[in-house]
Amino acid sequence: MPTTLSAKPIIDVPLWRPEAPTVATHAAGGCLTSDMRNDATRIPLLFFLRSGTAFDTFDPIVGEWLPLTSPALNGTFGAGAACVFHPAGPVGFLAAGSTSTVLNLSTALLAAVGANQLANRGDGVGFTIRITGNTAGGSGKVEERTIIANTGGTTTPAITLSSALSFVPATGDVYEILSGRVFLLNAGTSQTNIWRYYDIATNSYNSVGLAFANLPATISTDSALVALAEHYVPFDRAPGSGFVSGAGSYNVASPIQCIVATATAASSITGGGMSAIRADEYRNFQIRIVEDTGTPTAVGQRRRISTHTAGATAVFTLAGAWTVTPSSTAKFVVENDNDKILLRTSGTTSLYNYSIAGNAWDITTWAAPVAHGAGNVAAQSFGIGWDSTATPSSTSSGAVTPATSMCWTLPVPPLALGAMPSLTASPANSSPPAPVGAIYPPRLVDGISS
Repeated sequence: MPTTLSAKPIIDVPLWRPEAPTVATHAAGGCLTSDMRNDATRIPLLFFLRSGTAFDTFDPIVGEWLPLTSPALNGTFGAGAACVFHPAGPVGFLAAGSTSTVLNLSTALLAAVGANQLANRGDGVGFTIRITGNTAGGSGKVEERTIIANTGGTTTPAITLSSALSFVPATGDVYEILSGRVFLLNAGTSQTNIWRYYDIATNSYNSVGLAFANLPATISTDSALVALAEHYVPFDRAPGSGFVSGAGSYNVASPIQCIVATATAASSITGGGMSAIRADEYRNFQIRIVEDTGTPTAVGQRRRISTHTAGATAVFTLAGAWTVTPSSTAKFVVENDNDKILLRTSGTTSLYNYSIAGNAWDITTWAAPVAHGAGNVAAQSFGIGWDSTATPSSTSSGAVTPATSMCWTLPVPPLALGAMPSLTASPANSSPPAPVGAIYPPRLVDGISS
């Protein structure tokens, strides 16, 4: 067998190579999660819930594990424990004295940060921060920059940006650090601190226990969590641009595609110059206003879509009225409903819905078909590009969850608010054989090959 002498270390590596072993072994219930954004804003770490008191992170750049502080989850760790990454991070308001390159925070972070802690995610690159100029007399713009420095020893650091904003932020403008959080669910009796989140930017956990009412009395069997994050988009779209292409753009330094409105009303918005869409293809997604220099206080609003018309000039009717009606030339995007985390757990027939903003669980937003058993998993197939010939239920927006030996799909867009149909079963002959590990193409749900 010939010897290859031209291999370059690091660049030319085997298809499979060993990595550092986990910090310690784990029992049933151990689970992994990661950021699924498809661009450089993705957090380059894996997270591993090892027990109710052990939570680790893996850095694939150096191939090493690092134990984090204990999540101190209540309950009894075992089958039913789960975790999921959501790209949203700390949100708050800016203080007086901010400039186009340095931001002063008014709303405190979850914990004090060290000097330049926000400027290094673990790979030498800072977290992304989004500024929304929605105060009276403000810019009416949404812009994103990379953090390159921050002061330390405080919960309200001064943050230095990678490049100047196109406007000087006003006191009270909104900041969002898109650093992400990992939501953690323990097994056992539902109680305070069985459901918590780890805040990546500040390396800390929420101090007040998240709501657990409406969860099963006992978390058991297996669980699966799905984050419907606005940052998760098809492979051919950039985070921030949503699912539907348009003729406009926002974020001057690095333009992000968006749709330009042609009309607005108290509970609707009409798009122009869009890629053509089917009626109700994006029902249950959200509209987010990303620029409105005509009515600055309207920018940044998010509203869920209850129904919409078809075509390239679709009229989107909202599930709730605008707080401030945008101008008729506002710019917007169509994205996942950023407020939702879905859960299937404990062998029940319910599909549990968690509202991040409302800190509340319910079992009425969605419907599920049958009880599931051990091995339950679920995922949203957002990364798949659209198929213009496919029916809405076979597009990239559905969530897929196997139950018993069947694969069930939850077509997020077509579900009517207040009358959510159940998940629908895939043909029995289109799922892989039970014992075989395989990737299941969601487009085959309707017999349509990708």
